[in-house]
Amino acid sequence: MDFNIAIILIGCVIIIVTLVLLLKEDNKVDDDLTSQIMMGINSYNKDHQQNDNYSDILDTIEMLSNEISDIREDIQKLTNSITSKDDHEEVGVSNNENWENFSQSLNYNMFIKKNDDIINLFNNGKSPDEIAKALNKSVREVEMVIKLIK
Repeated sequence: MDFNIAIILIGCVIIIVTLVLLLKEDNKVDDDLTSQIMMGINSYNKDHQQNDNYSDILDTIEMLSNEISDIREDIQKLTNSITSKDDHEEVGVSNNENWENFSQSLNYNMFIKKNDDIINLFNNGKSPDEIAKALNKSVREVEMVIKLIK
């Protein structure tokens, strides 16, 4: 074996052994530090545990009472919606009829607005021929509008 390779191997072994020893000591220091922190936390917890327990219990009670009031409100809303739903089911047919009447009245209103000039002239006593000439429309259109309005 070459002398240089032997020296390199011995150096690597020395470095590995020192790293292992250092890591073991770091773990002991970390364990000691961790145990000291835990002991400090435990002593703090013992001193303040009773006060914290009372405040935690009061906070929990307050939170639960708020949730109970929210649940009561939700129940009230549900009962109201159920009763109103029953009312709507009884009147369901008439609601549909009202909607149809609304769409018909909407169409009627649009028709009235579109043919307002014909209606005004007819209400003033003009004949369909005079209205057709004045508005440059056909006599049949004017007659149809007059019949639909009557």
